[in-house]
Amino acid sequence: MEKANNRSRASYRTAGVPVSSLLTVFAHLLFIAITTLLLVWLLHFREGLSFTSTNKMKLFNLHPFFMVIGFVLVSGEAIMTFTTIPARRRTRKYFHMFLHLIGLGSSIVGLFAIFKFQHDTAKVDLLTLHSWIGISTVSFYALLVVSLVHIVYCD
Repeated sequence: MEKANNRSRASYRTAGVPVSSLLTVFAHLLFIAITTLLLVWLLHFREGLSFTSTNKMKLFNLHPFFMVIGFVLVSGEAIMTFTTIPARRRTRKYFHMFLHLIGLGSSIVGLFAIFKFQHDTAKVDLLTLHSWIGISTVSFYALLVVSLVHIVYCD
């Protein structure tokens, strides 16, 4: 059994470096690039970020910022950490759950920002397909995180 296990691990190696570590490095480089481009776009081209500014576009800019940070970056990191962190399974589960909770919190703040923007500019909420798909996605993600918390604490 041990020999077969070593053989299956060797099939995932390229030039002595595990493919999973190459993918992890690539994913982290993408993480840095996405964060940099997002901040340049929002701070330089879209006037910045603020919850309390009189310029309402700064409030609107919080929506894409928190959605990308929460859904794309932090939840992607949560997915990777479960298989790439060299720790005990229980530690990986807690870290995985913690990152998913941060991702959910970030997406909820992004929803709050867009609803606050709609309220402050006297626009009607939930008129587009984008808004309905977004609400559904955050709801299903919240359901996923609640079930994850249940699984981690019941195991």
